[in-house]
Amino acid sequence: MAGRSSRRGLSQWLAETDQPVFVVDRRRVVIFFNQGCETLTGWAASDVIGQKCEFRSDSDERNVDAVTGALCPPPEAFAGEALSKPVQFAARDGVPRPWVVHFVPLTAAEAKAEVAGGTHDVPRVLGMILPPAAAVRLSGPNGHSQLHVELASLKAELRKRYDFAAWIAVTPEMRRVSTQMEIARSTDCAVLFLGERGVGKEHAARTIHYEGPHRLKTFVPVDCRLLGAEELGNLIRRFFVTEEGDPHIPIVQPGTLFLRNVEKLPRELQQFLVEQFPSGPRSDGRRLFVSSRQADLDVEGEPFLAEFRSLVTPVVIRIPPLRQRPEELSLLAQLLLEEGNRRADFQMTGFSPEVLHEFRRYNWPGNVGELAEVIRAIREAAASPVVRPTDLPFRFRTGMDAQRIPPAEETQIVPLDELLERTEREQIEAALTRAGGNKSIAADLLRIPRAKLYRRMEALGLGGGAENASEE
Repeated sequence: MAGRSSRRGLSQWLAETDQPVFVVDRRRVVIFFNQGCETLTGWAASDVIGQKCEFRSDSDERNVDAVTGALCPPPEAFAGEALSKPVQFAARDGVPRPWVVHFVPLTAAEAKAEVAGGTHDVPRVLGMILPPAAAVRLSGPNGHSQLHVELASLKAELRKRYDFAAWIAVTPEMRRVSTQMEIARSTDCAVLFLGERGVGKEHAARTIHYEGPHRLKTFVPVDCRLLGAEELGNLIRRFFVTEEGDPHIPIVQPGTLFLRNVEKLPRELQQFLVEQFPSGPRSDGRRLFVSSRQADLDVEGEPFLAEFRSLVTPVVIRIPPLRQRPEELSLLAQLLLEEGNRRADFQMTGFSPEVLHEFRRYNWPGNVGELAEVIRAIREAAASPVVRPTDLPFRFRTGMDAQRIPPAEETQIVPLDELLERTEREQIEAALTRAGGNKSIAADLLRIPRAKLYRRMEALGLGGGAENASEE
């Protein structure tokens, strides 16, 4: 009776309260979303109920994932722990506002659910959304939850400022890059990306393309380093050829051609691209993005065609290496970890302080690309939602070990005559010191005739020339 009364009281409260309240089941599917939640978020219950929550932040208020990501309970809630986490809801007015979500695990009696085929116990979590000033914190966010909150707040800020999703910029250098990307998005001029391997040149190019007016067109990445000249030429030319196909099959419009490692592009293909963009941007909106590790843009020791260099350099975006922006390392790691939660049954929430400490000690020679590979390897092996030091992959451990070994000291090359003269002078001075200034004894120590010693001393400016030849 008590169990039925408890269930009846909870159901009645859920139906009558104006407080924004929702319920998520063990599958992380939203099964209740009341009118208070509708008013707060701007989304109807029919849009949200049945959606699966993923533990990641989405700053695009136009996407329902922005709501379900905030509603997703941390795994600890399903284990019976009541906790709170700060979130930001950007209702459809586009203005993000801070809130606090209280996650309360329902007891077995409270979580009794009527489903097709009978009555079953289904673990559920009740969520209550309160303003920060009115919230009573059940348990504060731990370190990895706090990083999730910081990431969500930063993404909302960047979305509002630059309208870029899945983009991290904290340092002044990366804010400069973000502003340049904003400029590049508003023009059809070619863009040159410069930076070391793995800094995110292609990610920046894709961000400009998919967040710009040509988002519905194709983004075609081509690596000039991996293809032969003939195959590369055929692939690039196809981007500019209009083919008539089956009218029942929609033709995807070409959008952006992105050439990686453009320093390997043969001169005849440079000339071809110059001919495709004779006066700058094309009228059909096709765009050219290129990337290189070097700023001089030489091709196999030969300079680029002047016309091609002029074509690709109206907007030049230099992306700094990861070691020069340590403030962004933890946030980038959290972003990559949460992106892996997309459509994944196993949701990961963050990193232990020990793992973040190891990340900060590493110099990341492969930049963000290497960080992404390490995160992928962690997801494949991790047994808990929080990454522990034991989850760090072998490639990261070997990289740390190699980093601890100092590089071999490079032998300094000096002119041979200078080296021989310096060595001869040092040996003669040492022999004279041991012999107490007696040149005869010094000559014996050096195993050379006394007359030769006198000649070498005179040549080296050490005194004791021929006038001392009679000295004993």
